[in-house]
Amino acid sequence: DVETGADLVVIGGIAGKEKGTFNIGNDIRSKYITNATVFAKNDITVGIEVVNSSVNCSGRLTISNGKLVGGHTYAMGGITVKNLGSEGEILTRVEVPIDESLKSKYDEYLPKINLNNHKIKKIKQVVEPLLANQKQLNAEQKDKATELLFQTYELDDEVKVMVTELRDLYNNIQARGVEEIIVTGTLYPKVALFFPRVEAMNIKCISGPIKIYPKKVGQNQKVVAEHMSTGDTTDLGAVARVDEFWEKLEKLIQENEPKAK
Repeated sequence: DVETGADLVVIGGIAGKEKGTFNIGNDIRSKYITNATVFAKNDITVGIEVVNSSVNCSGRLTISNGKLVGGHTYAMGGITVKNLGSEGEILTRVEVPIDESLKSKYDEYLPKINLNNHKIKKIKQVVEPLLANQKQLNAEQKDKATELLFQTYELDDEVKVMVTELRDLYNNIQARGVEEIIVTGTLYPKVALFFPRVEAMNIKCISGPIKIYPKKVGQNQKVVAEHMSTGDTTDLGAVARVDEFWEKLEKLIQENEPKAK
């Protein structure tokens, strides 16, 4: 495994052999990336190919003269690639503008947030009747009510920390995210294209240069490929469906906005 807060410049290539993890605090520049798990806090620039790898890029992924095949790629700043997918129709998953850490944090925090909120609700069911009749409480009951009340504050503070982290990651995507994939060569079948709230599976070869992006058509979200020379568009949305993750995330954040104690 390799971890550094600086750039990673590899004269040859990154070959993970399905075990290597590269966690880089800035840019990555490499001839190729194969069978590796790669995280970069900024841009990733590759010369020849990214194959069967898990790539999480907080900037832009650029493979100007090469291909992206197989694996699962997240790129907050969008993607520029010559060939996306392969003639052999290997399943290739790309998500923009997504930060994989947002989804993993959501999956980690959601059960904890729900559990804390459940505990807060149960405690309040006990405490609120006591607080409504404080004059009738003895000293021990008052101490118990105060102790329970502080437990709700502690649980609520834990929820706030988790929700704040999710909100910051979400806001970062809104501010920095680029909803586009540029393919200068060929887009092949069996490329799964994920954007916030909509996704599509490409089912045919499309020659570039094209720009792939989500577009609202009437009341529906579509994924389209726009030819950058002619302006003609191809609708990739025939098998598109709404990604409910974003609605669930936004609802979670809204429901847990800070409240005055």
